[in-house]
Amino acid sequence: MAWASPYPAYVECRGVVLMLPLKCASGSLKSAVARQLGLDDAPGCGRNLRWFSSIDLASRDMLRVGVVRDPVARVVSCWRDKVAGRFVGWLLPYGLTARTTWDEFVDVVCRTPDAKADGHWRDMSHTLVLGGRQPDVLLRVERLSADWAALESRLGWQVLGVPVINATGTWSPAAAPVVTDAQRSRLRQRYVGDYGLFSEALA
Repeated sequence: MAWASPYPAYVECRGVVLMLPLKCASGSLKSAVARQLGLDDAPGCGRNLRWFSSIDLASRDMLRVGVVRDPVARVVSCWRDKVAGRFVGWLLPYGLTARTTWDEFVDVVCRTPDAKADGHWRDMSHTLVLGGRQPDVLLRVERLSADWAALESRLGWQVLGVPVINATGTWSPAAAPVVTDAQRSRLRQRYVGDYGLFSEALA
């Protein structure tokens, strides 16, 4: 069943499902899946891939491969891409504009309950943990090339590698903000759940 959501998170590849939280190199991984399947696919687009909803996935016994990224780096990428990059249209309900500073953005992220958070900064566990089941395998954005190649080898796939669609993790030319110790502390507390669940991968 195709998923009509503008933010599909679960894509099938040769009987394996990749679980892709937003801001976790999903563009590169969609292209890697298309490459594995021999499909023509615009870089990072994923239109020709087979997507599942969480409901579809719950009824399927498939190897689940999740992708994680350091939560602080993920929030930095979100600010650069969606705020500094001026793609803030759907973030307006949070009071965000293209003039929102990094410090103001951190405050919004930390004050917004996860249940009401935008998908770009919502806990990764919301995507990765379904029915109490965590992914069978975790890939790390910070080591994506090595982890993806190891997965391809483990599964007996041809080792084709993962294309680097966006090396900086954002399309924005804006410089990465300086994360102060206080901001880092607030964000680590905000994402204490993700840091706890995926501690080994995020170490």
